[in-house]
Amino acid sequence: MALLTRPDRSTGAFPNADAFLKHGLGYCVLYDGQPVGFALSYATYNSGIEIDLWIHEAHRRQGLATTVSAHLITTCLDRGLEPHWDAANDESANLAEKLGYRRVEHYRMLRRLLPNEVP
Repeated sequence: MALLTRPDRSTGAFPNADAFLKHGLGYCVLYDGQPVGFALSYATYNSGIEIDLWIHEAHRRQGLATTVSAHLITTCLDRGLEPHWDAANDESANLAEKLGYRRVEHYRMLRRLLPNEVP
């Protein structure tokens, strides 16, 4: 089984695909049998997950992100897990609000730059 990942990222906080399959949760979006996106747990903890979402550029603005995210959120709630959503940009924030999330506060997030990123 192949794990679809963003071209610019790893498998989130999981060290490899096997660790994700054992501890993660997520759904893949298929188009003509090919993976074109996903909504999955970037990280997991006892009471919930941090949602990671990606849809290939050619398949955006078609409702796929809404559908796959709603499915992941519903699965989390059915399992008693808190689906946390950090909006990294306005598009992400708008989708989160469409799915029922509300902005409560802003905070500063730090992350390590990838070798190909310029500070």
